[in-house]
Amino acid sequence: MEKLNYDPCITHFSHEHPLEFFNLQDQALNSVLCSGCKLKPSKSIYTCKACNYILHIPCSKI
Repeated sequence: MEKLNYDPCITHFSHEHPLEFFNLQDQALNSVLCSGCKLKPSKSIYTCKACNYILHIPCSKI
């Protein structure tokens, strides 16, 4: 299986802080939803460490 590479840090028009790539690896973020689609986070997300803003990888590309 091919390993996908993602930018370690991105800027996104929807948020004022930089977003960092994060792999959840079975860690649960129970009350946090993707700020783009409002669904629970998947295994790989972009997150803002300053506030609880997250985006799924596909949502970050919109």
